[in-house]
Amino acid sequence: MSIALHNSKPEGLVARSPGIGSPSIIYIGDYEIPMNDFADLVCHVFTNTDIVRDDPRLELKRKIASLELKEGFNEGSKRFGP
Repeated sequence: MSIALHNSKPEGLVARSPGIGSPSIIYIGDYEIPMNDFADLVCHVFTNTDIVRDDPRLELKRKIASLELKEGFNEGSKRFGP
């Protein structure tokens, strides 16, 4: 799975999580970030600055809170989903 990051530099930056092969690695452009480091990064971004007007973290927090454990894409696995 991949997502284009439209407001990032350099332009055309893509993030992806392969799910098969190396599911514990997140790729952002040419960088490989282990899942535990990515989780630490998200926690850092959530907790180290004050909330501002129209802060996108508020919507992200709501989305994360609504996730449930679902059947995974790979046989016998689990994933988070709405």
